[in-house]
Amino acid sequence: MIHGVAGMSKPCEDLSQNMPQVAWLPKSAVARIERINRRTVQRTCRTWESLPGTRDYLVTDSKGRVNLEGFRRFRSFTKQIERRGFPVGKKRAATGPWRELMKRLKDQKSFGKTYEEKINLIRSEIESMTDTEQGVFLWDAGTFCRQAARDYVVAFAKTVRQYQQQAG
Repeated sequence: MIHGVAGMSKPCEDLSQNMPQVAWLPKSAVARIERINRRTVQRTCRTWESLPGTRDYLVTDSKGRVNLEGFRRFRSFTKQIERRGFPVGKKRAATGPWRELMKRLKDQKSFGKTYEEKINLIRSEIESMTDTEQGVFLWDAGTFCRQAARDYVVAFAKTVRQYQQQAG
């Protein structure tokens, strides 16, 4: 008796388990798998549903579930046409100023130093600047630490006025 042997299964079970199945998932599961916002999944599905003409592949079904492969295919297609946003599955490229800052930080050999050593290094760099260079530095750094820059610029302007009054 063949079906009495341990480990044997029926041929129909093997076929049904090994056949490729269309995965219909909820929108939240697709968002988790694709690592995107659920709203983006909803917007993409709505866009697919609103397109006229024949559809070669399915993205959503009548119950609102999403076909993962169809969603990926449609999303990469729309990204390719729109040419905006991040490339699918890739990292965002660094902007120019951020890239320059990271390059400078790598060149400074500050890796492996404690926080206090890093602060002392920054402090010594600022102290080695002239007053004008410090003023320019704090003026540019105003986007990061506005209040400190304002206080310094006000104090710097007062000292400049005092020097002008003494000289004039």
